[in-house]
Amino acid sequence: MIRSFLDAIRLLTILPLPAGRDPARPALLYWFPAAGLVVGLILAGMETGLTMAVESVNIGILTPLIVVALWLVLTRGLHIDGVADTFDALGAVADRARRLEILRDPRVGPIGVAAVALILIAKVWSLAAIAQAARGLAVVCAAVTARWVVVIGCAMFPYARPEGLGTAFIGKAGWRHILWTTVFTAGVLFLSKSAIAIPMLVAALVGIGIGGVAHRSFGGITGDVLGAIVEFAETAVLFVFVLRT
Repeated sequence: MIRSFLDAIRLLTILPLPAGRDPARPALLYWFPAAGLVVGLILAGMETGLTMAVESVNIGILTPLIVVALWLVLTRGLHIDGVADTFDALGAVADRARRLEILRDPRVGPIGVAAVALILIAKVWSLAAIAQAARGLAVVCAAVTARWVVVIGCAMFPYARPEGLGTAFIGKAGWRHILWTTVFTAGVLFLSKSAIAIPMLVAALVGIGIGGVAHRSFGGITGDVLGAIVEFAETAVLFVFVLRT
């Protein structure tokens, strides 16, 4: 269990942890929200320190900008890359096979650039709009809940390709993964004194919606689609905190 937890952190973050024998396996799904908790706590600590450091500067947007930039670094840009690839493929006027080729293409087209820009702007704006006292909490809840939605997506949709890293997770999540991660995510939200149902419901609707569109367009989902689900679910949870401010 400890090895699976460490491997999940290593897979989803830039943290230099030692790898296990098989770093991509279904057991890691149990620990995706826990890896999100690690990401959220690190970012929350950074946000608190930055707020104290730049308080005298009186530039309200500076801390959110730095936090979002650190968010990208901490996650290796893994998920935001998925946003670019997914939306380039979704925006292509092509058949399913060609869209899957576009998903593999490392080059980024205009639709992908626009989607990435919108996500980053939305995150910075959301953090700036959230009261300073609640920003750290919002980041933690967003990071945990979004990775819970990934587990839901892995259970609901098939893998769009016959091979690839995603075969270790997509279509491999069962009711045990869903039950464990749901209890964990709800527990984190409860202990953080946040509303439980609304952030989870909003994130799930957004994530499942993206997964459904991808399934229809690609015949399933891929790791890139999971990355897009994470980014949009995180942004959706931040929006929930904006509305509560």
